[in-house]
Amino acid sequence: MPPGAIDSLMRLVLVNAIYFLADWEAPFKRASTSDQDFAVAKGPPKKTPTMHQQGRYRIVQADGAKVLELPYQGGDAAMLVVLPEPPARRWRRPGPSSSDGLAALEKSLTAAQLEAWTRKLAPQNVSVWLPRFEVSPASMSLGGPLAALGMPDALDAGKADFTGIANPADPAERLSIGSVLHKAFVKVDEKGTEAAAAMAVMRAGRAGPPRDSIEFRADHFFLFAIVDRPTGLVLVLGRVEDPTTR
Repeated sequence: MPPGAIDSLMRLVLVNAIYFLADWEAPFKRASTSDQDFAVAKGPPKKTPTMHQQGRYRIVQADGAKVLELPYQGGDAAMLVVLPEPPARRWRRPGPSSSDGLAALEKSLTAAQLEAWTRKLAPQNVSVWLPRFEVSPASMSLGGPLAALGMPDALDAGKADFTGIANPADPAERLSIGSVLHKAFVKVDEKGTEAAAAMAVMRAGRAGPPRDSIEFRADHFFLFAIVDRPTGLVLVLGRVEDPTTR
């Protein structure tokens, strides 16, 4: 929670948290990690520690994106990496910025689109280049989005009804949701992925790929999703614009 999130009017904090820690089914060899160029929105490409691995992975190229599935040990979970390809190549030169391209990709991404890509995934020999990255943005306020999704009364001190939790004699002292904060953290390296998220509701070495393999080189912005394979549930969804920052 950021400074100032708790004040004298606060009566209750409800915290909902998830934690995910998993090793790759086929860990990347640290000796194969090297500094590679990563195209960012502004300025020249940045040298970024980039993992490399060749293997049999499920992959699909459709709808202007290349989607790679990286499974975790046990097989119940996987990371989907969604890479704009090939239009992103031109963003290294004057023209549409990577920020514009990222916004367009995010706007087109729906649960149905993600499911359609997943159904099309097919095993192939793939040469994978993926930067190490850590995502830890500042806390996000979700009050506005939740109200837009259909729960405005809970955020309105005049309409909220939480009398099942606390029912003071003075109606002016009744509870309402003052803010909803969301904080996430994702770290990806050669071994696997560590991810955590919490929501607080306050009331009140490079070898050439085999000839029959294809290349998946995440050297510009991409989206990623950690997915529960049996159900298709997306546990974590995020973006990487610059792997050298958090």
